[in-house]
Amino acid sequence: METAALVLTPLRPEDAGEVFSMTSSPAVARFMRFDTHTRREETAALIEEYTASSNRGFALRRKTDGRFVGVFALKAGETPGVYTISVFLGEAHWGHGYFTQLLGRMIPYAREVLQASVLQAYVVGENLSSRRVLEDSGFSVAEILRFDELSDGLYIYRLAL
Repeated sequence: METAALVLTPLRPEDAGEVFSMTSSPAVARFMRFDTHTRREETAALIEEYTASSNRGFALRRKTDGRFVGVFALKAGETPGVYTISVFLGEAHWGHGYFTQLLGRMIPYAREVLQASVLQAYVVGENLSSRRVLEDSGFSVAEILRFDELSDGLYIYRLAL
C-alpha cells in the first residue's frame, strides 16, 4: 500500500529496532498513550498489540529512500466496526504532511477492506498539529477526558464512515 510519499508494509517483529528508535524518544512518547520505552521488550509488545487479531499495523517508509519514518495502526475496538487509529512518526518526519496522506489512504481502507463503521483517535490536547489534521480529514471531537498529568486533556476524535 502507498501514499504519495510513503510505502506501508505490514508491521513485523523484525521492525522492532526501528520502532524502538522512536518509542524510546521522549519527544515522540509525550504525544502517545505509552510511556517512553526503555527496553526493546516494550516495543515488541507494542508491535504485537498493533498486529494482533483484527488489528492492522503498518511500518511507514519513504518512497524516495526506504527510510523508516513511523508506524500507523488500526486497532479493532470492543464494538464491531469501530477502529482506533494510532500513529507516530520520528521527530525528524513531523511537518511533512505524512499524517494527512495516511488518513487519505487509510480512511477508505478502513471502510472498504475492514468494513469499519467508525474511526476514532485519542490525541493529547497539546498536540495541535495532529488535532488539526484529524479535523481537516472530517473527524470531530466526541469527548475530552481530563487527567492531572495532561493539562490540556485527552481528546477523543471520531469519524463515522
